[in-house]
Amino acid sequence: MLEKFKHQTLPTFILLGEDMASIDHISKLPVNIVLMGNAKPKNSQDNLHFISLKKLSNAERVDLIIDTYRTMNCTGAVSFQEGYQDILYTLSTEFQINTISKNAIYNSRNKIVFRQTLEKFNLNNVPFAQIKSIAELEEFRSKLGEAVILKPSKGAGSYRTILLEPGTSINEFPEVKVPWMLDDEYPFIAEKYISGKEYSVETLTINGAHSIVAIVERRVISDSYFIGKGHITPTTLSDHVQKAVGETVKEMLTAIELDFGPAHTEIKISGDEICIIETQIRSGGASIWKLVELTTGINVQYEIISHLTNCKVDRAPTKFSHAGVCYLHSKKGRFMGIIDEEGILKDESVVDYHLYYSIGEKLPEILDSFDRTGYVICGGTSYDSLSEKLHKFDQLTILTKETSSS
Repeated sequence: MLEKFKHQTLPTFILLGEDMASIDHISKLPVNIVLMGNAKPKNSQDNLHFISLKKLSNAERVDLIIDTYRTMNCTGAVSFQEGYQDILYTLSTEFQINTISKNAIYNSRNKIVFRQTLEKFNLNNVPFAQIKSIAELEEFRSKLGEAVILKPSKGAGSYRTILLEPGTSINEFPEVKVPWMLDDEYPFIAEKYISGKEYSVETLTINGAHSIVAIVERRVISDSYFIGKGHITPTTLSDHVQKAVGETVKEMLTAIELDFGPAHTEIKISGDEICIIETQIRSGGASIWKLVELTTGINVQYEIISHLTNCKVDRAPTKFSHAGVCYLHSKKGRFMGIIDEEGILKDESVVDYHLYYSIGEKLPEILDSFDRTGYVICGGTSYDSLSEKLHKFDQLTILTKETSSS
């Protein structure tokens, strides 16, 4: 099957389910890529071969991936998307293929297991409870006496995450379907709500050595709305706090047994306390990896692939001292355009601008980060000036048209 590639002597690896922006970047590397996922790239590349996983069960996907891995003599398999973590774990555990640390996937994938792992190493400072019934939820809330976060113990993108203030009822949140919430394998988890600013810590681990690549500040609409409106890096945290954050995250990565792989860790700083919210064994999604590359020259995805394929990757020069992203949110309806879109296109600080929808297409209600309308990425020379610019993009008016079928 190597005849699929123009340069058959290049190392070959499997990439599971990436977005088009990542593929455009990764395909520039001196490697052959077997892309396996649901969406075929629009542009063909000499070093890219696509195999569809659409409409296959997870078991069928695993069989096809293993067959491809062996037939094409691949050096490894990786995914930087949350949805393929379970498959990577199976591939590593049952077939011993070369990929990111399986124990770290297991210890972070289920948020209850993650909290239990932190407790084992005296690293957990967020009270939590596994929720298998409404009675258990109310018991935890009563015992805690404070605001509680309720969320699935599996997944990302703030999916079905809600804030329960004291005195509020779960019945006030129709988006939470109670029968689904009480799933046997992945029940919900309730945690004490931690106030304060939220950050993500982007790391790279090679042979058990953890490196802090970047700390990224999360921009929010409000404390009770968990779908972020953007990110900015570097932050305004002092060197002392950054060092403490780095040490805390490294201790956590060691505890979950991450020996090889990227990690995207969400933390909150509340007063003098650093609270780990959760971690995913992947690079930061939602354009975070782009911000990191713009400001540090480090592409975490490149680094992981370089290690898997033993190919040399040169780091890019830093393009900006600061970079940020503004996510475009809209009301449900038909997309009719953006007022002053020309202003975005002419702005010299804008590095990337993308809409997920075309004029006339239906826009969903925003229930998680995957429902966003688009994004604007820009660079700057300081935190304050870039924040001002991002705030300007926050004010963009997205035109929608209500329809009975929207």
